[in-house]
Amino acid sequence: MVSGYEDGTFKPNNQVSEAEFLSMLFKLYANSHVIQSIDAAEGQAIKGNIWSDRYYTYASALNLKLDASKQNPKLRNRALNRTEVALIVAGLGGKNYTQDDDAIRYLLNMGYSSGKTAATVQGYAGQESLTRAEAVVFLQNLKEKGFELWSRPKNATEATENEKNGGLPDQTMKAVYSADHTLVLQGTFPAYANQTMPIKIHGPSPAVEHIQTQQVTTDAYGNFKLMVSNLDAKELNLYVDVREDYSYWISVEAGRTAISDYTE
Repeated sequence: MVSGYEDGTFKPNNQVSEAEFLSMLFKLYANSHVIQSIDAAEGQAIKGNIWSDRYYTYASALNLKLDASKQNPKLRNRALNRTEVALIVAGLGGKNYTQDDDAIRYLLNMGYSSGKTAATVQGYAGQESLTRAEAVVFLQNLKEKGFELWSRPKNATEATENEKNGGLPDQTMKAVYSADHTLVLQGTFPAYANQTMPIKIHGPSPAVEHIQTQQVTTDAYGNFKLMVSNLDAKELNLYVDVREDYSYWISVEAGRTAISDYTE
């Protein structure tokens, strides 16, 4: 994920530049379907003329608004601040927030960041820069928390009142299954606010044997949270039955986090 300087040093306390951050991020996701699809489409042209061209080709293909830096390589060496990091990550998470604070809230609400001094917009310290070492830790956490690459949508994403109060984006589910086999499942489905619904917990494929069923009740925003311990399975398949004829499914392995966005 990380390359040092030409003299063989890493210089962890240096401020991370825009180009360096993109390089770290896209190297971390080099095996993702999204990046491999861009590589296949671009062929040898992906290499460009200078080392960072490849990463700006990815950024452009994924609709990140970094056109000025793509056209003028001198701009790529400027230090990123933490708000710009939030906008890049939110964009690659499939969000196009119109307000900087909403991109920061997205990172906090999804668990991708705990802020610099507190898990609040102010505590995130958006105007401060990020060191190379901090960028490495942040990106490793991003991967461990289940973040996957998507293209930034062309249309603006309006943050919901629920997100502004600390909730997940609408139609999102997050499953954290710890190494000690404790499951924490949370989701937000506003169409099913103030309803009680079953969550069916099944074991790994291919058998997918039923383990147990739990009931959850959503709040006024459609949020729910379920915690279950001592689940003796290396992988879980989870079904949230929002209606008799419709379920949302997510699978998660022990020691991992999984996140899914849904349409109906």
